[in-house]
Amino acid sequence: MKINNFNKIILTTIILTTIMISSMTVSADDVSTGNRSVFIPVEGISQDSEYVYPIQPGTAEWANIIDHSVKTAVCEIPTDTLNGMTTDNLVQAFLDYPLLIDMYAYDSYEEGYEAVMDEFNGLQELTQRPDAGPVLLAQYQAMQPVTASDFSNVARMPINEQTQETQRLYDGMIQLSSMEVLLAQDVFTTQLNSSEKAELESAVDSNYSIKMSQPEIYSATTSAFYDTAEEATNGLISTTTTATYDGYLYDNSGNGYGYYLATIMTPKGTGVTIKNVQQDMTATEKASLKSQVASAYPAVTFLRDATPLYNCHSYAWYSTAGQYWLDSPILYWTDGSYSLSSGPTVGGKIVYKKTNGTVTHSGIVSVVYSGASPGINYNHVDLVDVTSKWGMLGLYRHAGVCCPYWNGDNVNYPNDGAVSNTVVYYN
Repeated sequence: MKINNFNKIILTTIILTTIMISSMTVSADDVSTGNRSVFIPVEGISQDSEYVYPIQPGTAEWANIIDHSVKTAVCEIPTDTLNGMTTDNLVQAFLDYPLLIDMYAYDSYEEGYEAVMDEFNGLQELTQRPDAGPVLLAQYQAMQPVTASDFSNVARMPINEQTQETQRLYDGMIQLSSMEVLLAQDVFTTQLNSSEKAELESAVDSNYSIKMSQPEIYSATTSAFYDTAEEATNGLISTTTTATYDGYLYDNSGNGYGYYLATIMTPKGTGVTIKNVQQDMTATEKASLKSQVASAYPAVTFLRDATPLYNCHSYAWYSTAGQYWLDSPILYWTDGSYSLSSGPTVGGKIVYKKTNGTVTHSGIVSVVYSGASPGINYNHVDLVDVTSKWGMLGLYRHAGVCCPYWNGDNVNYPNDGAVSNTVVYYN
């Protein structure tokens, strides 16, 4: 799908409108209550209402935005509003974030967290709140895993209510695992006292047990907290309750959702280590993740279900049959099997990178359109359609700019110091 200037016009209009509305200058202070700092929102802004994103999935306005960098821009919370939000409402804004599914489009929960952190100022602000850890814990304790009985109850509802209620359950599954990803981060767990850490471990263990008792519902997302805690190596959970993980490819029993290592060869005969994953997702997890992508990216074409059996690099560089999980494709071009190309060609490889060299995604170019890109780092990404596997999510055909890995020209990545991103092509 070729991208025109319409999205840029939308973005400019929204920014101008935001500036006019957000004319009030505000500030925020931290105060100390006992031994704990508590965030006190500024006066003059309603503190009791949840933040409502100005353009939301399901609307014609959202459907007209193709470029992911424009999507993230319209989801930015105005600074004065951000400073006036209670931490409770800020957590809810994170759970309501229209692109929350981006967290699941990478090779691990931790990478997904960092990606959303880079693109969303609401999460950036949350990490600065001194009371975020306790607030996250309190909200998490109020949440419950979705169970098979919940879906059975939906089946007994009137037909016209079932779709909406099923979507609510799908949303709940994603929101619970997303909360677990956040609570496994050092920035939040270090705000908890010893009693609260014990409460967190108890709540996580309880929810994990519930999910383990629902094998028809949970598999890949059973242990989001444990998996992320291991990835982040924050040491919150004791070694007696933590097994060996590698991202969401293991659960905390140390088996069942695992893999074994194997070796494949590049066309030049270089050995590449891959993961042969042993267990797929449940049908419910696949449906839940598919619904979230459809909501956030209505312009993409769904091709195959979500699965952890293979990822983007394996699909693009090894086999489109989708067999293995490949952590890095770098050996495919460093050994000369593929050469850097000056532009895209149908059937060639496309690699999304940050300017610090970090490879974030691989795909196969499906269509090349004619035209000129608006910025040097675009490198024709707005003139191609791509077929690619999105992390643990499904296989999609999409415009080059319509995916979680494109954040526009000259974007800042606070996590690793990269100041832009780009794409390169190989044949």
